[in-house]
Amino acid sequence: MRRTLCWILILGLVISLGIVGCAKKEEANEIKIGAILPLTGTASLLGTETKEGIDIAVEEINTNNIINGRKIGIVYQDSMNDPKEGISAFQALMKTNRPNAVIVSMSSVTKAVIPVANQRKIVVFATVTAAPRITELSPWAFRYYYTTDIQAEELAKFMVEKLHLKNVGVLHLDDDYGVTGYEALKKELEKRGVNVVTSESYSKSDLDVKTQIVKIKSANPEGITIIAYDNSLALAIKQIKELGINAKLFSYSGLADPKVLQLTGNAADGVYVTVSNYDPENPITQKQKEFVGKYKKKFGKLPGHYPAFGYDALMCIAEAINASGDSPDEIRQGLLTIKNVDFVLGQSTMAANREVKFDQVIRVAKGGRMIHAN
Repeated sequence: MRRTLCWILILGLVISLGIVGCAKKEEANEIKIGAILPLTGTASLLGTETKEGIDIAVEEINTNNIINGRKIGIVYQDSMNDPKEGISAFQALMKTNRPNAVIVSMSSVTKAVIPVANQRKIVVFATVTAAPRITELSPWAFRYYYTTDIQAEELAKFMVEKLHLKNVGVLHLDDDYGVTGYEALKKELEKRGVNVVTSESYSKSDLDVKTQIVKIKSANPEGITIIAYDNSLALAIKQIKELGINAKLFSYSGLADPKVLQLTGNAADGVYVTVSNYDPENPITQKQKEFVGKYKKKFGKLPGHYPAFGYDALMCIAEAINASGDSPDEIRQGLLTIKNVDFVLGQSTMAANREVKFDQVIRVAKGGRMIHAN
């Protein structure tokens, strides 16, 4: 009896060691990718939805053996939309996981992480990061997102060529996204002969911006552009409508997110925004249809632009690995080869400045949806 029990224990130990050995082998075969996102704090909606998109991409890559049988292992860190926390998150990744590339969101956090990643020669792949000239900070910096300068150009052209506006006011966040977005828009409007009659800023923690809105109203602009995101964007739009302001309203891509539209309610109706050709309620390409289907099945809701960018960001890195290899420098080289690839946000190409280029259009909010502007 004792001998039998002894053999059972030995057999159990051998099996356990085998399982552990296989797990360690599988983990060693994983390609580690870091993701520094605002999972809590003032931009948690953006961070959570970006993570959901990345998770869909991980499942697809690992289930379908997209990277020659290799698997992706994502390690998440929470930046709380704070640059110092972002640097700490990057250092933690380097200490414990040593990823071959890092996905980073939010402009101020990305700007803080790029210099330390440059020292380590690690790719920083930015998404949901709109401040202009991000990729100029390092040859290791790449981006796939709407930049504020491109969005500003699209909005300014629309205001002048379609709506013939002459006087515009701006309400913007006082963070890096809001300030750079305002500066880019002001430059594009003035280039086209439009007068920016007034501008006001507010904090993403503010719960009331009516004082700033009343000041803008007193300048009597024909249009008002709100440059913000998440709850702060919904707050500003709702309070503008509550004050009975009849000026035409504009914003950048953040309003296209279904959750933000839901937060804004009917107040969003009539607001013009810059977006890609991706519409989760009316997916056009096969890639878009597949992504929307998988996301709805997993999360029970439609995927807005943030999940789409999270998904595409990781798929860009997978494309790079397949093209060149999985070391940091091979990923960097592989990203440069991306050309006319069909992603969720549309057919995309990596430009020489390491910015992914894709089509953008103007849409208008109506009844909780984004429809094509006339």
